[in-house]
Amino acid sequence: MALADGGVVAQKIVGECARDAYFYVYWAAYAIESVLALFIVYGIFRLSMQPLKGLQRFGTMLFCVVAGISVVLAVGYSVINGVVICAILVLWTAYFALPEPERREIDVSSPLRRWNRICLGWYGM
Repeated sequence: MALADGGVVAQKIVGECARDAYFYVYWAAYAIESVLALFIVYGIFRLSMQPLKGLQRFGTMLFCVVAGISVVLAVGYSVINGVVICAILVLWTAYFALPEPERREIDVSSPLRRWNRICLGWYGM
């Protein structure tokens, strides 16, 4: 019986390790694929613009500027996203930490009071 339990535990450990390994290998391969695709596009651009040196230099400069802006926006987005998540967590924590406001009685002529009576009647309360 102990051997069977050990096998189940080992299988769970192997399953978790396999899931983690797949996650990191997948994203590493995706990053490598993206970088290689970028180099391929840049190489095709350089080959096609080789006879036109002025346009090649302008395109290379424009490519570098756009790449820099993209990196800054990506980093800024992740930082802003983290700040927003922290602010939301602080807001909800403060909301739940504050005492609940005192409840008021609903006005007698309020339609909510009538609907409340109808619902209580449906459920036999």
